Amino acid sequence: MVFTLKPFVDQLLQFVQTRTFPLYLRSSISSLREMQALLQTVLNATDVQQEYDNLKHDIWMKAFDVERLLKAELSIQPTYMVFPKRAYDIEALISDGTQLFSEECKQSFSDGERYDLNQATKCLVFEVPTAAGFHIFRAVESVIRRYYHVVVGKLPEKRNRNWGSYIQRLRECGADVKITSVLEQIKELYRNPLVHPETRLSMDEALSLIGIAETAISTMTTDLKKRTSLVPVSALDLAFSSAAQGS
Repeated sequence: MVFTLKPFVDQLLQFVQTRTFPLYLRSSISSLREMQALLQTVLNATDVQQEYDNLKHDIWMKAFDVERLLKAELSIQPTYMVFPKRAYDIEALISDGTQLFSEECKQSFSDGERYDLNQATKCLVFEVPTAAGFHIFRAVESVIRRYYHVVVGKLPEKRNRNWGSYIQRLRECGADVKITSVLEQIKELYRNPLVHPETRLSMDEALSLIGIAETAISTMTTDLKKRTSLVPVSALDLAFSSAAQGS
């Protein structure tokens, strides 16, 4: 019994000290801390078995007290129902939204893109569609800027950082028409209307948006790979260096 205490005490210590634990405990927290202190006393003793024998009665009485309080608190903990979202895997949407994309896309994502996509899919799960829309737009625009960099040869100037300018310049420089068309569709149907504070996305609109955003991102990623594989490394490095200085 004594030799199995340490893992339990470690877990109990984390339980009573962290503020990120998913349960909101008030009545039982002091008893949990007292029980943790008793068990820690046993583990810190020179003769662990002897100390355990001395404190065994106190430990078991405190355990009964903790059980009683926890049962009362757990019975009134708030719970939330998460409903299915079309054919999407709820666990995937919560844990890693980038699973909606191909492996090629996932490997190309920046930290910022990965963050926004994960936040977007969590918002979908918990039905905060307008917030999901903003995170999706941020992720798509980040990929647009990477695509623009390669197609145009430099990053867009600060005064021209808007979707209309992106799409126009991409068309002028020979971007894939499928890409400019889907970006135009996202801009007109979703992004521009959402700029107005009185506009909100519905859940159906947000779920449709993540689908069309996946199409746009996947198509840009595929075309990016083709274009960068055709450009000599030295020329590509020079283009990136010039673009960085110009931004």
